[in-house]
Amino acid sequence: MYKKILHVEDSSQWRSHVANVLVPLGYQVTSFSNLTQAKQAFANEAWDVVICDGSVNGRGDGLDWADELYSQGQRVIVLAVFTRPRNQGISFIDKGEFNSDDLLRLVEY
Repeated sequence: MYKKILHVEDSSQWRSHVANVLVPLGYQVTSFSNLTQAKQAFANEAWDVVICDGSVNGRGDGLDWADELYSQGQRVIVLAVFTRPRNQGISFIDKGEFNSDDLLRLVEY
């Protein structure tokens, strides 16, 4: 199953970690370190899933963007530590309890 995934995360370690889980399984993961770049890429291409840090660069703007995308029908997964999506329909993984199987289950959903 091939899916095109946009991942926005300010931590290079988390960008690498997510890619290391998904790319070997055939997923195409394109990662960005800030929302400006991610939003531009999102506007220019179609994506199967968006994985978004809930607090990009220490602000909650990742959650705002996740809400916006979800309201447009986009599949969104939020990875965060201290913040949770306001919309209960948005998939969420707590980084403190991260499990590769949970990520795969949500991506494949």
